[in-house]
Amino acid sequence: MARYWLGGVALLLCACGGASDEEASVDRARCEFTPSELGFDEQSPIGVSAASCLEGILGARECTWSWNDPGQLGARVPSPGETTASVELSYRGGSVVYLEGKRVGGSSLERLACPSSLEVTTTLRIETADGVLHREFELPLECASLGYAQASVDVQSEDLQGYAFEWAEAWPYTSRRLALLAEPSRVVSGLLREEAHHESVQTGETTSFDGVVFRSAEWWCLPE
Repeated sequence: MARYWLGGVALLLCACGGASDEEASVDRARCEFTPSELGFDEQSPIGVSAASCLEGILGARECTWSWNDPGQLGARVPSPGETTASVELSYRGGSVVYLEGKRVGGSSLERLACPSSLEVTTTLRIETADGVLHREFELPLECASLGYAQASVDVQSEDLQGYAFEWAEAWPYTSRRLALLAEPSRVVSGLLREEAHHESVQTGETTSFDGVVFRSAEWWCLPE
């Protein structure tokens, strides 16, 4: 479970090269999460329930959808510009799971936080006015103690119509994800991001990779 919100149009993520045999044998810090099922109205140990997390962010809204310019990173269809999107987040009786985070291994010098959270399975429907995206996704929404909620899900080529992206540089691994962020002010926003990387490294509950991320599209919805 990789937990990050990407804040730039392009972001270089680095795993800092290959590790020597000696470095590979070091017990590095990692996160482990213990799941516990809860009821929809049951308060979790971090002080939020599924009901309180989803309050104010469920329902349909009209949003602005912006296609970003990839510049020298690659080529994409459609062209850069703005359109609108109908976005609806709903709860249809999905699972509610409290994830208790625990840091294990490593030294005190390593910076790694493992916050606990509440994960609620929701349904996200997005329909862009230009017809590129018209799809429902099952979305595991992660609720934090400070009023933020976020989630991301893989997007396949068949989920998009009239969309194509080609990296200028050849990468051995590429992927595409749709992300959502809900803030305490109940502003809901998100992005469609293209990811390219040399090698994926999975260690416990932490994923890192050496590559590039391009925010192909961003969308935001103001409170009603």
